[in-house]
Amino acid sequence: MRGGAANVAAAMLGFTGCLCAQSLPGSPLSDANLAPAFRILKGELLAWNVRGLSGDLIMETDDGASRWRCQVTMETFLSRGTIRIHPAGVRVGDTLEIVAEGAPTSCVARTVYVKAPDLRRFQTRIRVSGGQLDSLWPRGLLTFSGIVNRVENDRLYLQTRKFGAKSFALRDDTMFSDGGRPVDLAALGTQTRVFVRANRTFEGDLEVYQVIWGKILQTREGH
Repeated sequence: MRGGAANVAAAMLGFTGCLCAQSLPGSPLSDANLAPAFRILKGELLAWNVRGLSGDLIMETDDGASRWRCQVTMETFLSRGTIRIHPAGVRVGDTLEIVAEGAPTSCVARTVYVKAPDLRRFQTRIRVSGGQLDSLWPRGLLTFSGIVNRVENDRLYLQTRKFGAKSFALRDDTMFSDGGRPVDLAALGTQTRVFVRANRTFEGDLEVYQVIWGKILQTREGH
């Protein structure tokens, strides 16, 4: 009996040693290959080959250094803003933020968040104002009014009467309006009294959707 137990123990030790030898870096059983590699990818959607609820996508990262081909499955969560969407609502050219698992050529998209388009990539295109749509369905649930202290590093700094100093992140699609007329950010000067429509990001930061100033904000005395 002791001899049989010794033989079994020796065999188990040999089997463990075999696994350890195969688990060295670079081997098929290494920890890097056994553990799922989750990462967050940000970039532009180049191809959307999804039929029904499954398929694949190709995206290029923001820095242009790599392209990823990821599977889209029935379990992939798709959203635009805070609203869950159908795969038919995704378009080539959309700016995506993906939680992916796997390697660049064989990843699986677990979550696909469709962000607002990066207008900096289309500076040569005509800027289309969304003022009419914003008047029907204004974006941003929070409103502020105050005096512009400064604009720097893609942020707007206001001095408000009710909340004191406030800082807002400027979005790529932030709309600026002077007296009801769409203008560029360059037209906004310091010490200008503005009305701001904003919202909070998932991280809690304030980002601004619309900045309005000019005669449209002035009211008659007694009204």
